[in-house]
Amino acid sequence: MRKWGQWYIVLTLCWIVGVLMWQIDWAHKDAPAWVQAIGSVLAIFVAIGVGIGAHISQRMRDAEAHVRTRAREKALTDESVANLLHLFRDEVEIIKDRNQQSVGGILDPSLQGAVMHPIFMAEQPFSIFHAHIDRLSSIPSRELRKMLLETYGTFTAVRTCITSNNAYIDRFEMARDAHLQDPDNMRLFEQYEFARNALDFWGPKLRGEWSKAGNRASLLFDALSIEIDRIGSK
Repeated sequence: MRKWGQWYIVLTLCWIVGVLMWQIDWAHKDAPAWVQAIGSVLAIFVAIGVGIGAHISQRMRDAEAHVRTRAREKALTDESVANLLHLFRDEVEIIKDRNQQSVGGILDPSLQGAVMHPIFMAEQPFSIFHAHIDRLSSIPSRELRKMLLETYGTFTAVRTCITSNNAYIDRFEMARDAHLQDPDNMRLFEQYEFARNALDFWGPKLRGEWSKAGNRASLLFDALSIEIDRIGSK
């Protein structure tokens, strides 16, 4: 299309020059001067046309190069995001399976009452999430970013409940042993009752948070898988 436009300009200029040359009285003494003047005007138009054509061609080449660069950057970004989502999905799966084996039996939602067994959970279960939290904004889905943060927050709440429950187990056992040694001591009995009531309070709360964390982890795993497949299908 550009070549046809350039040829159109050239042919138009040639036609104009031909018409002007046809109108010149070659027998007149000023004919050479008219030819020189027409040639000068033609040279000016050619110079302008060449400059405009070169500018337009450069602009089009720059635009094409920009499109190719953006396409390469998008491909690299998609690959980087997909790799990040793979890491998050693997971590969610590992944490969910590992904690289900070590904690799930103790925190079975069907059980009632206090949790009387100490539970040990990693201090920072989402180590990959923490290592790449600065890249969270590169995930295009706002809903997926929200799910990641909510799941992390829920597991953090579980760990807080476990820490508190473990502390009350220690206090309960110490108060129980002291009360058994001195059953008439009312202060020791009150400490024993307080620790027991605290465990009765934290038990259902801990099981509820654990159940919520498991559900969120399952939903997050599915959402990550869907987003990975979507990026891969582009």
